[in-house]
Amino acid sequence: MISGALLFGLAWAILGCFKFKEELPAGILCLYGVAFAVFCGVLWECYEFTCDGLFAMNLQRYLSAGRALAGRAALLDTMGDLIAG
Repeated sequence: MISGALLFGLAWAILGCFKFKEELPAGILCLYGVAFAVFCGVLWECYEFTCDGLFAMNLQRYLSAGRALAGRAALLDTMGDLIAG
């Protein structure tokens, strides 16, 4: 999974549009990139949750063969996506 690295690069590209980037320490720039990537991952999971609730799209794979999964089985996709991101 390289989505986290791509989002990190996107965060730096966005920050590159501003003039104060040269004034920030490297640690802050890295923290900003990681926080941006994690935030985007969380937003994506919120999108999946909303689509599943409003439109029954099964993006979070909470259905298996038409039956709703319960507990831990229903959360494996979400947690896997958050950890990979």
